[in-house]
Amino acid sequence: MCRLFLEENEPVIAKYRGAWYEARIVMVERQAICKIYFKTDPRKTEFTVHLNHLLVAESATHQLRLFIRIQQNDPEEIELIGFRDVSTYTVEFPDGITERLTRKHVRPLHTSNRSDNNSTAATDSDEENEQEEEEETTV
Repeated sequence: MCRLFLEENEPVIAKYRGAWYEARIVMVERQAICKIYFKTDPRKTEFTVHLNHLLVAESATHQLRLFIRIQQNDPEEIELIGFRDVSTYTVEFPDGITERLTRKHVRPLHTSNRSDNNSTAATDSDEENEQEEEEETTV
């Protein structure tokens, strides 16, 4: 499952004064820009809107459908083409410094305690060790 936003209290790597440091998210101001087109538009003209203008409805078949309300008209169904996180993240570094950063300056910290990462890392290192042993024996 793909996450759209980073969460509070999540460990991250944040850029501060030109270098990347480990930090923790303290607060998130969620905002996003979406590229859409109207399903009724045969030309498929793209529009850019903020996420808070979109309406989400669930159909009888449990599929999510997206709509947008233009002025006072009935909502029109749209297709989502692109999504960009423009949220502001307040992060705290281990030394206590707190900084507000945009999403491009905050990256999720991929911890090594995930089971799927450990298993692939272990198999990769085992394969590398086997290849090194084979090279040593052939020399």
